[in-house]
Amino acid sequence: MTHSQWRLLAQPGFLGLWLTQMLGALNDNILKSSVLVFITYSALDSIAMQPGILSALAAGLLIFPFFMFSGLAGDISDKYEKSRLIRQLKILELFVAILVAITFYTEAVWGLFAVIFCMGCQSAFFGPLKYSAIPQLTDEAHLVAANGLINAATFVSILLGTIIGSLYILSPNGTSVISTLMIITACLGIISSLMVPKLAAGDAHLDIRYNFLVSLWHTLQFGLTLHSTPKLLGFISWFWFLGATILSQLPNFSKSIIHGDETCVTYFLCLFTLGVGLGSLGCNMLLKSRISLKLAPWAAMGLTMALIDWGIASSLYIRPPAPAALVGIESFLSSPQGWRISIDLFALSAFGGMYIVPFYAVMMKRIDTAHRARIIGCLNIVVSFWMATSSLLLMILFDANIRFIQIIFGLAVISLIITGLSVKMRMT
Repeated sequence: MTHSQWRLLAQPGFLGLWLTQMLGALNDNILKSSVLVFITYSALDSIAMQPGILSALAAGLLIFPFFMFSGLAGDISDKYEKSRLIRQLKILELFVAILVAITFYTEAVWGLFAVIFCMGCQSAFFGPLKYSAIPQLTDEAHLVAANGLINAATFVSILLGTIIGSLYILSPNGTSVISTLMIITACLGIISSLMVPKLAAGDAHLDIRYNFLVSLWHTLQFGLTLHSTPKLLGFISWFWFLGATILSQLPNFSKSIIHGDETCVTYFLCLFTLGVGLGSLGCNMLLKSRISLKLAPWAAMGLTMALIDWGIASSLYIRPPAPAALVGIESFLSSPQGWRISIDLFALSAFGGMYIVPFYAVMMKRIDTAHRARIIGCLNIVVSFWMATSSLLLMILFDANIRFIQIIFGLAVISLIITGLSVKMRMT
């Protein structure tokens, strides 16, 4: 990270937004990872479904609210002063965390899926606020740095959330620990939101369509008619489609292919999120703070090669001799293929971080303040559609007995196509 990036965190307003979104992402991922591990390793006796299908369902329920409500969220974010809305959403997050505690206490397994949906709704309304506030809290020269910090913080939160959620949920009193941590994190988010200064409304005269279906349609029409916006939305959506596919299936990959226990799940999730975070931070240095897409094709190509080698290495992996119990990290890393899989997973995520940050910076530069949140809302609708599509496709493919290794090779083919298209999108 460059010195200029560190200086952004010295600004109270940006620091408040940075901490607030990081804590919110932390809570999202504590909940998501704990539920994924819980249903994969503990709840299968009470739910007669494949773990891959259950993982995809949980991931889809967290994302689907973004498709439903991002249009309305964008309208509200453009019409009203943003800092007050941020604080109200953080209070709502606290109530959701309390609901998580109640659901775990009553051991209502299917209730966990309802809670995931509620957390997704809260996050859907926060998304347009977060991204539309960034250009109001910093200048154009620091957009790449600011987006790198936001993206890195998001994936650091994913990292911490997955560690906390996956390691503690199966421990004694794990559900109580998870519930308590989520409530504390929500309270800290409320406190950090108080640091965000008043942020002027983009369009105070905007008429809000409270019918979320009507708002969704109008937001899509508005966003997709702006010059070059559809192309940017497409390239950004690919990143989130790929990330959703991989992240939701790492627990299944660990158990079904590696035959690893929950410590292996945590290890893989850590590699992936750490790679994206470091890749995001490296963008500002590689681009020298310039808002440009010339790094995108190279990052996309690196991501493609890493996907191909990950698939090959996973196909060649031979489980170390072990009893009926699942193996841990030590056994996994005792073979060269274990290290090769680790390097591939870290590399593809790092290239992913380098790929996504410039696209966000370019989009923010091009969007007018008056309708910035609505374009972010449009982006979230498109992204959530493809992330939900990822969950649906995974359920269909697993039901057809397609292995995850085959899916990895399919993703590599799509990534190669994206690489070619990104060359045409490159700009200086």
